[in-house]
Amino acid sequence: MKKRKRICIDINSILPLVSRGYLFGVGRTVYELVTALDKIKEDLPFDIVLYSQNTKNISSKNLGFSFESKHLSLPYRDSINRILSFFAVREHFTKADLWHCPHNSDWVGKLSKTIFTLHDMIMYACLDEYPPEIYKKAQATVLHNMLSCKAIIACSQSTKNDITKYLGVDPDKIHVIYWGINHILFKPLHDKERLKKELNQKFGLDKPYFFSVSCGYGRKNTVELIKAYNLFAEQNPTNDLVLIWNNYGSDIKELIQKNDRIHILKSIGDEDLMKLYNGATATYYPSKYEGFGLPILESMACGTPVVTCKNSSLVEIGSDMAIYSKSEDAEGLRESMENIENNRQDLQDIRSRGIAHASQFTWEKCAKETIKIYKKYLYE
Repeated sequence: MKKRKRICIDINSILPLVSRGYLFGVGRTVYELVTALDKIKEDLPFDIVLYSQNTKNISSKNLGFSFESKHLSLPYRDSINRILSFFAVREHFTKADLWHCPHNSDWVGKLSKTIFTLHDMIMYACLDEYPPEIYKKAQATVLHNMLSCKAIIACSQSTKNDITKYLGVDPDKIHVIYWGINHILFKPLHDKERLKKELNQKFGLDKPYFFSVSCGYGRKNTVELIKAYNLFAEQNPTNDLVLIWNNYGSDIKELIQKNDRIHILKSIGDEDLMKLYNGATATYYPSKYEGFGLPILESMACGTPVVTCKNSSLVEIGSDMAIYSKSEDAEGLRESMENIENNRQDLQDIRSRGIAHASQFTWEKCAKETIKIYKKYLYE
């Protein structure tokens, strides 16, 4: 019998789910992709092995996946991964015919047998996000990896365009596969009275509210959103502002201390996130740059309108179902709040069209498209 080919997926980005209980953007997408692949495991013409690396012996076994698990009890650090890649230790250890690194970039032993998922080009498009020395190091590794690897998966056409623009990679080597939505989780809740009680009891939210997730400085533009709401609050509006933001500084504390109608929540799990989407009048996602924009579709899937900006992938993902702010600054965002508050837009129509739009993005579709890429490069 002919030996089956083996594909190894590095799942280190999803292991924090075991210790922390929730995941951020890239980790969430990797988890959902592997979950979708696991559901169709019996139909795959090749074997998948999941690779983990840490000293706590946390592996895919802790996450309930049925794929074969390979674990190295070593710290998952840049310096160690560099040494491992020099000797192709992980590739030999897993006996992988094709290696998939789904978390942007890493040190890899056999680039000619590696597929990378590159989620965005922040290290080139947003040079003011991190200290120059960090970007310089990241840029050098990413450039080398993307030029030498077997193939690249991009989560949007916008990201593909940026990879070609900044790195000079042949566009034929880059394959666009959209992320999906967990529609079992992110869906409309119809018992609004019960939802209101739950949100009030758990988070103290007793008024309608605008909602923003994935908050942060720089490109996330949350500071302008807060300034916009402070301006809007002068009109004594119906809606509060609710932000999910784990790490913010004293400058933000000063901004929100001026207004007791701004609520900041931390460490929110997916179930509560779904309820917060459902309870919102509108979700604000005023980012200046995104490789995809997952909160846009999550909010739409819950039947909540989304206000975002016309840049990067946001128009591609939001299509004509999102509400676009006239500008990315406080005045443009304030005006959108006023329009929604005063019912100047048909929100019911936007809600129904948003649900239909989000339904087109599924992890099953993402998994099947990923399998096509595996087949293309595994057997050529």
